[in-house]
Amino acid sequence: METSVNRGSAPPKDILENAPIDNAAAEEAIIDASSTDIRGGMEKVLDGDFLECYKGSFAFCRTYRDAPNPGLSFSFNDIGTVGLPLSTREANAILSAIPGSPFTRVEQSDLDAKAANGWELDGVHAKFVYPEWKTYIKRIVDDVCAALGIDITLTKPRHKLRKVILCDPGSILLPRVQSESATTSTAFATITVLLPSFFTGLVAKLSHGHTSQAYDLSEKTLYTTVLAQYADVPCSTTPITSGYTLALSYDVVHTTATPRPSLPTDLNAVEALRHVLISWKQADRTMAPDKIVYLLDGYYRKNPRASVLEGVDARRVKALRMLAMQCGFRLGLAHLEIERCGTADDHGPRHQCLEYNESDTEEEDDGTVDDFAGGPDEILATVTNLVNLDGTLLLEKLAFDLDNDHSIPTDIGEAVAERDYCTREYEGYQRDRYGGGRAGFLQLGYHRTVLVIWPQFISLEMTFDDDIDSAFTTLRKADSARPTETEHALVKTLVKVAADGRRRTHDIARNLSTVAYRWFDLSLWIRVVDLCGPSHAAFVLCDGLVSAIQAFKFGAVRTTFENMLRSAQSNAHRFGFLDTLADAEDGICNGDVLPWLTGQRAWALENLAAPSEEDPSVLLSIAYKHGGPACLRDIFLHQLKENSSPDFLLSFALCIWTEKVQKSGLEDDDSVTAALVAALLRAAVSKADFDVPVEVTPPTGSDAVPSLKPSPAMVIRYFDACLQTGNEALVDDIVDRLTDTSRATPSSTGSQQTRIRVQCVLLPLLPVLGARLQTRPSGAPPIPGVDKLFEATFQLFTESPPFGLSKSDVDNIVETCVLYGGSGFLAYTVWPALMTLPPYREPTMLAFLQALQDDLHRIPLSDAAPTPGMLATEVLKLIITEAGFNRYPTSHYDSKTGRTGPSQDNRSKAIALLRLCVKHGQTGLCSAVLARMFDRSFVDSDYIQKVLVPFIPELRQFLVSNNISPCDEPFDMVFTSIVKLWATHDLGPKPANPPDSILANLQRNACRCRHCLDVFDFLLRGEGKTRTFEQLGLPKCNHLATQLASYAPGAATWSVTRGFHQGLEVKKADVLYQPLRWMTAQAQGQAILRSVSMDQNELQRILGDSYQELMNTLDGQPDTAQRTTHLVPTAATASGFATGAGLRFSSDTAVPLVANPAPAPTSASQLPGLATRESRKRKASQLETGDVIDLTTMSP
Repeated sequence: METSVNRGSAPPKDILENAPIDNAAAEEAIIDASSTDIRGGMEKVLDGDFLECYKGSFAFCRTYRDAPNPGLSFSFNDIGTVGLPLSTREANAILSAIPGSPFTRVEQSDLDAKAANGWELDGVHAKFVYPEWKTYIKRIVDDVCAALGIDITLTKPRHKLRKVILCDPGSILLPRVQSESATTSTAFATITVLLPSFFTGLVAKLSHGHTSQAYDLSEKTLYTTVLAQYADVPCSTTPITSGYTLALSYDVVHTTATPRPSLPTDLNAVEALRHVLISWKQADRTMAPDKIVYLLDGYYRKNPRASVLEGVDARRVKALRMLAMQCGFRLGLAHLEIERCGTADDHGPRHQCLEYNESDTEEEDDGTVDDFAGGPDEILATVTNLVNLDGTLLLEKLAFDLDNDHSIPTDIGEAVAERDYCTREYEGYQRDRYGGGRAGFLQLGYHRTVLVIWPQFISLEMTFDDDIDSAFTTLRKADSARPTETEHALVKTLVKVAADGRRRTHDIARNLSTVAYRWFDLSLWIRVVDLCGPSHAAFVLCDGLVSAIQAFKFGAVRTTFENMLRSAQSNAHRFGFLDTLADAEDGICNGDVLPWLTGQRAWALENLAAPSEEDPSVLLSIAYKHGGPACLRDIFLHQLKENSSPDFLLSFALCIWTEKVQKSGLEDDDSVTAALVAALLRAAVSKADFDVPVEVTPPTGSDAVPSLKPSPAMVIRYFDACLQTGNEALVDDIVDRLTDTSRATPSSTGSQQTRIRVQCVLLPLLPVLGARLQTRPSGAPPIPGVDKLFEATFQLFTESPPFGLSKSDVDNIVETCVLYGGSGFLAYTVWPALMTLPPYREPTMLAFLQALQDDLHRIPLSDAAPTPGMLATEVLKLIITEAGFNRYPTSHYDSKTGRTGPSQDNRSKAIALLRLCVKHGQTGLCSAVLARMFDRSFVDSDYIQKVLVPFIPELRQFLVSNNISPCDEPFDMVFTSIVKLWATHDLGPKPANPPDSILANLQRNACRCRHCLDVFDFLLRGEGKTRTFEQLGLPKCNHLATQLASYAPGAATWSVTRGFHQGLEVKKADVLYQPLRWMTAQAQGQAILRSVSMDQNELQRILGDSYQELMNTLDGQPDTAQRTTHLVPTAATASGFATGAGLRFSSDTAVPLVANPAPAPTSASQLPGLATRESRKRKASQLETGDVIDLTTMSP
């Protein structure tokens, strides 16, 4: 049996253009237990439980051009109805109304940490003016349920607006499917409606198992676009690049007692299919099928494509399409025609049939014969009109053999016969001349649609490697002087496959050139040269050059040889081409060939191709064949300077130097070689781009993705090359290039480029360079430019735009001082650069302080320079000075969360700084921290009650944790000062007791109604000065007013409040209120003293001379003691810190450092310490002598 095969019809498009390939997903790991029965495994999965996993899609996206305007407005402001499409003006109007509104930023944990947060508003605050919107949303819910495969008659879904989302540039739209409502037992899907807006960006990617789907939401921004997915389907989006978008997020809720709709959780069938596809892709080509033809249930006669498939065919192809794209396979639809031929089951007319039975139906006598006697004799299959899933024609006729090709089902020829045939040809019952007869020949045709599956690397026209190899074998066995018709067809097919450029082009070219020599076919050989491409022909056909001369004579191929030579892009290929001809046997390349070779070799030497990374050794070998160092100097050097990359020049210089060291010969040659190396290195340095980005791999375990950044690795290569070859003077050229900021790249300004170079190249370079310098022999001369590099780096550091130093940056800086500069470089170069770098960043200084502490004993001490310990003290002082202490209460607007809240707590900041002082052995600076807490501008009643008083137990716990006595200075005075401030501002002198007459009147009230009891209890014992008794009604208010007028004259005032149900506001008189307030404050004072210490003896030691004074105050006794105690730290005990004096380093005078240095005057000529830090707008909390508070003299 033969099947018609047509390989002559060419596809109109590249056959691999069937569908896009996700290259990242197509890289699978090698499967250990791969499937061996590819066809059987695929049939088992596709015809088994696989369809149950895909009754519907897991996601839905559609643009509605007829969507109505919702007439969206908000209940909390008066901006009116939002105009659509959403413009920048409308978006700004909404944003301007956000402060104080229910709009909030999306929580950071819900978003990609690298993207900004969008704004959210609870759905209850949204209103829709136009009634058409309600009908439209119901229509959307129906469409979504249909796409997700949900039976709305069982589910009876209901929609609920959960959020209104506003996204600005840089933010992402993230349907938060794992919200509090989506994780309940009723919400099963999320619908996000993108209202018409002007924006770009925003691609949504949803995934389920190993399948994923991406939607570009910015394609039709002027229409309403709906994105929906099951509640447990993850969704992520790219940020908006420009404009704004407004979206409505709905929950779709299940309302019946039936199980909530959900995606199938058992994806074993999907995994099994994926396993089969990967096994097929990785299988041995001799064992795996070339393609699989799968019989679909339906027949799609006109314009077959994925969008017209129905039922199980649509679900099967849709799911398989996702997996095929990920695993590197192609899908196509084709027309299958099966012809069943054989002898008909026909016994002739009924009246002549000996076996005629009266019970035979009339239908058996209508002349229709559609069955075979004993089955068909032959079954033929033809597959035509192969199209991709979009309907684009790929092949007019596809080779398919029922016996040898794989199909599902295996007996596809029998399977199609289970349905009615489409065509029938029958020659009828054949009578003979003797009155007998026989059944005629019957041919039945069946037409069906099939799905064709094949790996992406397969060409369906000449499908596989074994086909190509078979063609090679056939051509190699050809021994005729002229090609046969079969051989000619094979050559034509191979030329076409090679022309497509997909695979094995060079193999085909070599084999076809061989038969061209054998057949003396010059035109075929020239076609083969063209197939190789001008840049590859000299290499691919190099072995056959002599055969070409023998077959076609040199005159016929001379021009082609020259084109091959001059088009070659590799010097190795050019000189290999020439050497092949020069090494030919005598008599073959004589005559005109030798002069031509000489001329072409001279041309090749004078016209070197741009060298590649592999060329250094090749060019060196060529040079030594043509004059050695003189050839390099006189012929190669000027060419290489012009057409070579800096990387090649560097590699070539090192290659020449290595050759010189290994084969040191004549002194003249050595001097020429040294000069060559120097010239090549100088050219490389002049052309090098030290800012070229390279891929930086994040640390193991990090969530960061690889990024492209400049790296110091290239600089280190050049530096090492200069030292290795004895060209130390060129280091100065490298430094000049590194510190030259006059040239900016097209993508950045000069200042931006300087910042990137400092952060990514120079700072990481310094410690590496310092380590290299330490390995040099003692007594070695200094390397030119090194000192300039270190100094210029920090000069550029201070001049470049501000950037946050990471911990690794700070570690690099300190390590540089360890390896190179010592304490002098640290004090006179590094510290001024860091200290004057705006804006001040506390994390940077903390990292610097920790790095100093870690390397305190590794940093070499420089003559007449401060020690690292002295500098650590200065850093800590700067941290304390710049710490963010604030008044209370104070608030700030957080742009990330969109909320207004209190600023950083002074107590937490103070404890953190105290802990830092103790950690670094600088307990003397604790007084400076405490002085920041008691800034004069902070202290008022609120600050005392809400900051200072709660600070007492926190400070006490800190002291206990660090084994510090609360009686030690300055902590004892802190406790004393807080208690005194509280006594002055909150307790005050004890007032006189209420007059007995007032108390007696209040107690004489005899009414026992509930309201009278409440009011008079408030007057006698209640807290506060005023209380409102609500919803009494006018009669009860009049009753209370009568009772108060009778029994509370002079004790209170009262008034009736307005409203539907009147109330009574009662206000105590001071003669009654002040004694009660003082008694309450007295109880608080006793609690404050207990928080200082529960031990009276220890409390007395802490409070010292103020103890009795405070006891008398709490007892209400007159204070006769003179208040002379001042808050510590004072200027003296703060070691000069409170006055602003700090360490100042001078390059010519060493300043001795003591534990508590006295204040020193500042001088503009000194290097920067704290006192000479570049002037910036100082905070109100900055320490000054005038800010030290005399707690005992403060008036209430």
